[in-house]
Amino acid sequence: MPQASIFDWHDGSGWLVLSGGGDFRKDETLDIDSSVLSRTVSHAPLAYLWSAGDIESADEYLEYLQDLGGRTGFLMDVTGEDDTSINEQLSEAGIVILGDGIHPERLHDSLHNRQIVIDSIEQAFSTGATIYAQGQIAPAFAAWTPSPMGLQPGLGWIRNAIIAAPYTDEYADKLKNWLQTMLPTAYGIGIERGSALALSPNAEVEVWGNQGVKIVLGQNLASGMTGQE
Repeated sequence: MPQASIFDWHDGSGWLVLSGGGDFRKDETLDIDSSVLSRTVSHAPLAYLWSAGDIESADEYLEYLQDLGGRTGFLMDVTGEDDTSINEQLSEAGIVILGDGIHPERLHDSLHNRQIVIDSIEQAFSTGATIYAQGQIAPAFAAWTPSPMGLQPGLGWIRNAIIAAPYTDEYADKLKNWLQTMLPTAYGIGIERGSALALSPNAEVEVWGNQGVKIVLGQNLASGMTGQE
């Protein structure tokens, strides 16, 4: 089971990269995008799951990745694809990018309510694909994800964690409160714009981009680690 320090994540043969998002046109994600392309083991095509609404920006992002030396890529809007097509395209992808976009809630709904989507992503991950979740989509991979109602269950790929992305100062008090009152044995991960938490298949934990990844320990977890010699 991949593990390093407090991090405990989903088994697979590829990288799991969770970013705080950013504007690729301003080079805010350049280091992260370049690392995703260079570190990926699989040579299969790139699937970009965009969050619907701005197809011109999605096409522009794919062109940008190709200019960085990326492989053949294609767009997918899983809200409008049938199960067979989703499975064929995602399970054979070498990189699966889950984009932020202007309607991230649509992709969130598909991840939680269409089992074929997450099953196909897991299949790709098991054979060496990099899974790269950007901005507001990244929290979906934690055990719990912030929502307008507080916290809701996530996909659980990062066990025992809450992810806040893109992380800003306003999340600091919220994370502290959740970890003191609701989940004292869990921990929070805050990922700022232009930064990414990268988890390798060899149990390595790296921070890419602007190094803006913050860890907040739950009350009980912090006490236990403080007491260790």
